[in-house]
Amino acid sequence: MRWAERYAVMALPASLSERCRLPLKRKRYTRLSAMTLCIAVVCREHVDTGLEPRVVCCFDRQVGNDYEKSETEYKFRMVGHQTALMYSGPLIPAKDLLSNYAEVFEPDDVELTRDNYRDLLWQPMRKFVEENEARSGYQDSVDVSLLSVNWIGNSFRILTIDSHGIHDHAYFGAIGSGADSATSMLRWRRPSNQTDLHAALYFAYEAKTLGEVSPHVGEHTHLNIISRQVQTGGISSKIIGSQGVKELEDLFKRCGPQEFEWGWKMSDKGMQFRG
Repeated sequence: MRWAERYAVMALPASLSERCRLPLKRKRYTRLSAMTLCIAVVCREHVDTGLEPRVVCCFDRQVGNDYEKSETEYKFRMVGHQTALMYSGPLIPAKDLLSNYAEVFEPDDVELTRDNYRDLLWQPMRKFVEENEARSGYQDSVDVSLLSVNWIGNSFRILTIDSHGIHDHAYFGAIGSGADSATSMLRWRRPSNQTDLHAALYFAYEAKTLGEVSPHVGEHTHLNIISRQVQTGGISSKIIGSQGVKELEDLFKRCGPQEFEWGWKMSDKGMQFRG
């Protein structure tokens, strides 16, 4: 109860204030969650040997509940040699789910192909859902979502995976509290597999920054570049350093949404109405 509300009750007549002293309902603390925004954008990079496919992964580090939050969680994990995962949802269940994926994909003999990738990527999530449904008694939310980047055949594939199933995304995907805002911006920018790496880095950073309108998205931004490894048929990850993030921040100040000029008025000619 806020101070003003306590003061109002104290000022009531004694008989009425007694009636206002209702039993307090004890509120259960919510489970620590990866309150988050994770983004993946396909692109390509010009290298000495030609054009190479890439994926930009962008995410924050915020975790918390209704009462506290901190920016301490690195929400990116390589699983096996073909898959990178980002995640949102209750933190401990999310880590349990990642362990399920590690059990399936870290053996060297597991190979994702166009024919099997959906079944293989769904198996750990299905096991996770079935295990939690089988538990008796009160359960906190275990609604975990994954954003998966995979090298399959000769191209990258971006998928979202949750308890409802697997969904393919042609050029970009997003999960978490700020996903709606981020997706709207990416739709406007229209990245594709022909987009240059440097443009994709900015598009992902811009979308994440706009996603910060949600209080559940942290301010710190991490960017990873996913590349294919020709020798192994898998993928590798490189992290953009603080200087690169600073340059993206400066570019956002020039190219991102601008402050509205509140003194602006439409001209008299513009205000002429149709008959």
